[in-house]
Amino acid sequence: KSNYPDIKTIRFSKNYGFSKAINEGVKASSAQYVVFLNNDTKVEKNFLKELVKCADSHPEVISVNSKILNFYERKKIDGVGIEINEVGQAKSIGWDENDRGQYEKETYIFGATAGASLFRKSDFIKVGLFDESYFMYCEEVDFAFRHQFLGYKSIYTPYAIAYHKHKATSKKFPQKIEYWQFRNMTQTIIKDF
Repeated sequence: KSNYPDIKTIRFSKNYGFSKAINEGVKASSAQYVVFLNNDTKVEKNFLKELVKCADSHPEVISVNSKILNFYERKKIDGVGIEINEVGQAKSIGWDENDRGQYEKETYIFGATAGASLFRKSDFIKVGLFDESYFMYCEEVDFAFRHQFLGYKSIYTPYAIAYHKHKATSKKFPQKIEYWQFRNMTQTIIKDF
């Protein structure tokens, strides 16, 4: 607040989880696009410009995923979007691969991660926001299913680059990570499959 007095902040009386925080931020925004960016990330200078450029070029998409690289090993991929395997588990496309230029084209993906991606505000609200029963993890997977049911697409752009420390905040609570990941994966399979 003191360093950036022009920035509007929303404070809660307690921790309601990631989904509610995102939803309240989206509702408070007056922008055409909203960008979800984790607190353990750093982005390249043209990050926002490239996300908007991609979204403007693809009116059929609800979300644009950036190229997310490992914060400490910058030639390691953290993810370029979400994919689902045959048993319903979600994972980050390219996770832990060496960046050899294999993801250098804009590509449609199953869904965008909530860690470093752009979403169209009006469409995000139309789909129904993030399900707040997902305290953390898999909220964007459930959202990807729901937006596809309504005919929306997601895309990945290699030109917007973010660096991610990967679970820098949540790894302080390893037992909670495992609980929320397994619980929410199961909930998503039941709810969306």
